[in-house]
Amino acid sequence: SDVCSSDLPRFKAGNIVVSYRYISTIAIVDKQSKKIVWKSQNNTIGQHQPHVIPAGLPGAGHILAFDNGYIDADTNPRKTSSRPFSRVVEINPADNTAVWTYAADKSNQPVWSFFSHYIGGAQRQPNGNTLICEGANGRIFEVTQSGEMVWEFVNPFPNLTGRVPNRTIFRAAKV
Repeated sequence: SDVCSSDLPRFKAGNIVVSYRYISTIAIVDKQSKKIVWKSQNNTIGQHQPHVIPAGLPGAGHILAFDNGYIDADTNPRKTSSRPFSRVVEINPADNTAVWTYAADKSNQPVWSFFSHYIGGAQRQPNGNTLICEGANGRIFEVTQSGEMVWEFVNPFPNLTGRVPNRTIFRAAKV
């Protein structure tokens, strides 16, 4: 996705956010020079949909990503630690630190109850809430900054055409 809105020159409009899922790395590529001008390693495991939070939204200029996690570190090419749950992470690109995270325990749920190991996404809302798509389980929900779940939807329409029925949802966006 296009990088927008930041005081850091490497985050100029037109630069591109890329996700190297299998090496758990998010990077910014300068479109003109074709060089990586920023990267974040080891803040996520197998992430999806990293993007810069747009101007005008809480956290603007930070990177928001769905942090999938892995079940078995032996299947991870970088052999990073295993984490059998997903989370959403907001990274401040100025110092590469996680400034906000959401995992199920923030909603007083068992941490393992939120886990999408292969697809997912998140979108910051104007009121500061975050819309989350737990793709592998076909679940979309919205949480406050403190982790209170304000609504939830579970896809009632299983895909019966494959070998294993599933309710996957690739991505969700509030419009």
